[in-house]
Amino acid sequence: MPSAPEDRASQRASPRSTAASGTAAQRLHDVLRLSSEWLYETDAELTVTFMSDRVHDDLGVVPAAMIGRRLPELGVFDAGPDAFAAQLDPSRRKPFADRMADMRHADGSLRRIRFAGVPMYEDGGFAGYRGIARDETLRLSAVDAAQRAESRLLMGLAAIRDGFAVFDSLGMLICANPQLADDFGRRDGVPPGIELAKLLNHALKSGWFVDTDASSLTAAPPRLTDPASGQSMVEIGLADGRRVLFCASRTDCGDTVLISTDITALQSAQRGGARRSTLKSA
Repeated sequence: MPSAPEDRASQRASPRSTAASGTAAQRLHDVLRLSSEWLYETDAELTVTFMSDRVHDDLGVVPAAMIGRRLPELGVFDAGPDAFAAQLDPSRRKPFADRMADMRHADGSLRRIRFAGVPMYEDGGFAGYRGIARDETLRLSAVDAAQRAESRLLMGLAAIRDGFAVFDSLGMLICANPQLADDFGRRDGVPPGIELAKLLNHALKSGWFVDTDASSLTAAPPRLTDPASGQSMVEIGLADGRRVLFCASRTDCGDTVLISTDITALQSAQRGGARRSTLKSA
C-alpha cells in the first residue's frame, strides 16, 4: 500500500532535520573557529568568564588561563589604568572599541591586541561585557614600516635640488618637496590637498611666472600633461631671474608627477659656448 503523501514528506524531511540538529551554541562555536578574532565575556566587575579558543593561536595560551583575570589586567593598555573607567562606572556602561594593549605571547614576544566590547544585560540588569579582540601586530608592523619608508623618501626628496610633486587625477596635491614650493613662488610651502589651478594662478597673478606662455597651463580642467602622450615640458622664467624647466608625466594610476629643474646655469653655459664659437668663426 503506497505511503500517504504526508508520510513521504516526513521521510524526506528526516535527514535534513537530523543534519540541522546542532545547537545554537555549537553553530556559534563553529563560526568562532573560522574567525580571526577571539570572543570574550566578562562579569559586571570585568572579570573574564569566557574566552574562545582563538586566543591560543594569537597568544599561545589556553583559554582557561584567561578565565578569572580582570580585563584591564590582561595587558598594558595604551590608555593606562583608567582604560576601562567608563565601563566600571555604573552610570555609564558605554560600548568601547579600539582599546589597544600590549600582551605577552607564550614565547615571550609582545603582541598588539585591539579590544572592543558591548555591555550585556540580563533580567534588566547589567551583567558584564561581551566583545572581540584581534591581534594587530603584523598589520601595525607593516603600517609602521610603510610610514618609515615614506618618511625616508620625503627626507630624500627634501634634500634634492629639483622640485618634486605628485598630483592626483583631479589635480589635487598629494605631496611636494620644499624646492617645488620655491619654484612656484610659495614661501609658505604647499600643503597637501591644494589645487593645481590655485598654484598656477597664484604664480601668474603674482607675477612670479614671467617671460612665458605659462597662462596656457590654467586651461580648464588644469593639466600639466599632454593628454595624448601623458608627458609635457615647459620652460618658465621666474621673477628671481631663474629659468626653470617643468616636466610632467602621467602615471598608470592617473596621477601626475611634476619635476622642476633649474636650468639657469645650463643656459648660461650654452650661451657662453655659442659666443665663443661665433668669435672663433669670425
